[in-house]
Amino acid sequence: MRPFIGIEGPIGVGKTTLAQLLAERLQAEAMFEVYEENPFLAKFYTDPDCYALSTQLFFLMSRYQQYEAVGETEQVLVGDYIFAKNDLFADYTLKGAEHKLYQQISTSLAKHLLRPTLVVYLRAD
Repeated sequence: MRPFIGIEGPIGVGKTTLAQLLAERLQAEAMFEVYEENPFLAKFYTDPDCYALSTQLFFLMSRYQQYEAVGETEQVLVGDYIFAKNDLFADYTLKGAEHKLYQQISTSLAKHLLRPTLVVYLRAD
């Protein structure tokens, strides 16, 4: 199994910086979260009830595709997020039938993905 270090924590805590430093130091492949491409994100901030599901599904599929593209090698992978992050946000933003549908899709996708060997959680005041 490919070694995978996942870094998690709140926004702005330094996940990407640490991932870059670790990848360089370990001569590892780096994987960075892509959030700018989500066409629903701005709408979510103005109307979360209306755009929560579409925002979450876009992130879920984007991250799934990123994980799926990671090859099977012996090289260490360092990521500035882990796939399980999707479910944490969905638990907060989705309700009822939308949450249930999202969980079914997420659970099905997660079965096929690389799981972190180590998760580093960063905290900040």
